[in-house]
Amino acid sequence: MGYEVVSHGKLNRKQEDYSLLYGMSELDEEIQSLKSFYCQPGEFEVQEFGNSKQILVHLKHNQPSQEPILINVDLRVPESYPERIPDIIINSSQLTHEVLTIIHKDATGCADQNLGQAMIFVILCNIQDNLDKLVDEEYSLKVPEEDETGDVWNCLLLLDHMRAKSKYIKTIHKWTQELDLKGRLLFCGKLILILLQGQHVNIKEYLIRHRSVNVDVDSHGRSCKERMMSVICEEKATGSKRFLDFTVMEYDLKEDLVKLFSDFDMSLVYCKYIKDVYL
Repeated sequence: MGYEVVSHGKLNRKQEDYSLLYGMSELDEEIQSLKSFYCQPGEFEVQEFGNSKQILVHLKHNQPSQEPILINVDLRVPESYPERIPDIIINSSQLTHEVLTIIHKDATGCADQNLGQAMIFVILCNIQDNLDKLVDEEYSLKVPEEDETGDVWNCLLLLDHMRAKSKYIKTIHKWTQELDLKGRLLFCGKLILILLQGQHVNIKEYLIRHRSVNVDVDSHGRSCKERMMSVICEEKATGSKRFLDFTVMEYDLKEDLVKLFSDFDMSLVYCKYIKDVYL
């Protein structure tokens, strides 16, 4: 079942008669330009409801050797456009509700910034750019059914720094508890690692939160999102040993870090992803 996100257009200043200010020909010209750009069969549709129009656009993100990621955009253009932004509805059966919410919120903000002028193409470009960006970051896709089998997965993350360390750690603890994820937050010298273990769908949800929610502060002390987190590996857990909780560990010696990975049947992960790259 897919997800759908809806917003309703906002009237930011006194509404005037659209037909007097712009005339339908202005919108018609914009639609004709859009038709010439979105010219593939079934890619662009327009329906009329009295003096308002419904514009349906099917966007996609192509992936090498995989099915494209599709997102459907439904713009309900009111009679008072462009003095009022269109209602924006987006849905996709391949993206999570959280990711669609991020795309939708940014598209609505983009529309607000272009109030009073032709904005439909700008909105569509904004949605396409965010679709490409989020899919390329590889954390936005819904987990395929074959991964929702109950198998335990490991995910190893690398952080560049923590300025607001106490707040950051508290947020990580909160998310791991809510998503039933076990593992370790590891400090070893300047190295900061997050080792997550649990259901793949919950790990994906964690990654979305970590990318999209303010977790730290910038150099000016302002709350900010994590922009420098790297996913080192994300794979099914092997071996029989599992973490029973999520705790913070601080090591002075590299040997202690090596022992942790060994104790939980993850020596191969350490040797493959950490040993010769980060230490």
